[in-house]
Amino acid sequence: MFNRHNILFIYLIFLGLQFVAIDSFCPNVPVGDSSIAIVGESDDGKAGNSGSSGKAGNSGRRGRSGHSAAVIQAAKQHTNELQQQVAELDKRQLSVKGLAMMVFGLEAILTLPLVVFGVMSLNLEAKQARRREQKALTATDFEKAYM
Repeated sequence: MFNRHNILFIYLIFLGLQFVAIDSFCPNVPVGDSSIAIVGESDDGKAGNSGSSGKAGNSGRRGRSGHSAAVIQAAKQHTNELQQQVAELDKRQLSVKGLAMMVFGLEAILTLPLVVFGVMSLNLEAKQARRREQKALTATDFEKAYM
């Protein structure tokens, strides 16, 4: 049966071999077309006023709806900043090795808690088994002493 040190050792060897394999075999060439799509307002040059559509009649005074001009301006400025940051990231080309290392790091981060909690549960099972053995021994000693 595996004990907790063996499981941790096997996990660390697995991560080490995976790191060495990525470092040795993944090329440092850029990933294909890694253009990042900019999410937000599209500027295709065709936007503009549609013109006056005429007045159908008075519908009464309308209340002010929507956001204030300051909020809209701040949102547009934030959107422009994000678009500039995405454009800068798009200029940098991600290599195959860099992508593999990112996936490796994500995998290590996601699997580490599972391994740690698995090892802790093995430790808990061992402690519970020892307690059961001690209780059984004390119960048999008690029976021998008083019978």
